Amino acid sequence: EPQYKEAYRKAIYDCLLATSKYICDVNNDGDINCQDWTLVFYKLWKQNYSSKGIVEMALNVNPNTGMNHMFIAIKYAPICDWEFIEPQAFENGNCNRSYFMEDYWPKKYNPFFNEIKTDYLYKNYFLNKLK
Repeated sequence: EPQYKEAYRKAIYDCLLATSKYICDVNNDGDINCQDWTLVFYKLWKQNYSSKGIVEMALNVNPNTGMNHMFIAIKYAPICDWEFIEPQAFENGNCNRSYFMEDYWPKKYNPFFNEIKTDYLYKNYFLNKLK
């Protein structure tokens, strides 16, 4: 298991680097924001790293802090707990920053408000924007 988890961590790191390289306004709303970062990471993971772990899109809408954010839910095996990844973590080539949501957004993020989006209609809506 430790060897597998090491490969999983490397895949996350590599996918974050690739996301920062290929980021663009994929949903054509005139802005590059959390939706774009999440969609690019999600697509790259599904294309190149899917053997390394399970990935889903996630939302966190926290009325107490004003957070309204899309990001990545990921785990390396079905029996494992989800980890929540900020796909913007390596923005501007900053590879030394933690990519975990709780580290990236320490004052705004509360995992209580996480909603993992596994339903087909939700994913289909966003993924169609990638075409």
